[in-house]
Amino acid sequence: MESLRSQIVILPIQFAIPDSMIMDSNLSYASKSRHMSCMVPGKLGTYVCPDETSYYKQYNESAFAITKPKAGNDCLRHYEILAAGSIPYFIDIEKIPENTMHRFPKKLVLEARAVADENPFNELRYNELLSELRNYTKKHLTTKALGEYFLSETSKGIDVKFSNRKVLLISSSNRLDYQRGSISHGLFEILPKDCFHVYNYPEWLFEDTTNPYLYTKRFSLTGKLPKTRHDPKTKEEIIDNLSREEYDTVIIATTAHYSGYIQDFDEVLRKHVPKNLVIIIGHDGYSYTKEYTKKFVKNSYPTLWKHITHIFVRELRD
Repeated sequence: MESLRSQIVILPIQFAIPDSMIMDSNLSYASKSRHMSCMVPGKLGTYVCPDETSYYKQYNESAFAITKPKAGNDCLRHYEILAAGSIPYFIDIEKIPENTMHRFPKKLVLEARAVADENPFNELRYNELLSELRNYTKKHLTTKALGEYFLSETSKGIDVKFSNRKVLLISSSNRLDYQRGSISHGLFEILPKDCFHVYNYPEWLFEDTTNPYLYTKRFSLTGKLPKTRHDPKTKEEIIDNLSREEYDTVIIATTAHYSGYIQDFDEVLRKHVPKNLVIIIGHDGYSYTKEYTKKFVKNSYPTLWKHITHIFVRELRD
């Protein structure tokens, strides 16, 4: 099966938060200890929380918390603030393209920023916004919701339930990465143990991780999946599964240009083309038009280009 390049579907994708991180306390302005969180992005002296519990607690006790774009527009901090039961005071949110962070509630958060600055303060509207944002977060911003979005967008021509899909994610690295981590976490939650495999296994997503490549304080995504879900496959097992065409969808998830990691799978993917061959571009610091996305992917994966069906882009400009 070959896809026509003109028919490649280009879609946005974004970060997400495990639903287990969504807090149930201090859900009104009267219950907050402070109007604005003491933590200010970029000011290291305000990073005073030594662990995840205190990190979420200080957000939970704050009516608002400052956030802004980081290495890209998307940043896990935006979701952590919402999960903690606070409202992001989002600097420059109005400058973010429509298809970047496409499911993030930009209009509500923009309104909330105006409410934060009002004098006199509108406590009633604050409480309404907090409730709306909490419900929206539960419905649209969890890792499970992200996994469901991905499976829905790649379901054309696959006449099986989500729980019966068989998906392989080929990752460029097993190091902590929030885009690969968000989608992997969601698919681990939705799909049965024998239906979702990962090459360059994200050990850091599981309880009691010993992954040496963690560069954060292990907050939010790290260590949240149960060890019972842990089921790494060898490269040889994955190639054998590919040759038997066991996967309906193969994802190539990368944060860098084409590199040697995919070469181990190049031949078998060309001989045994899955129904969906998907690229996920989760780069920091890039803003892609759809036209540039096609050029980038064609240059990065020249031998697989004609088989690619979908491209999901984190920082999609148009």
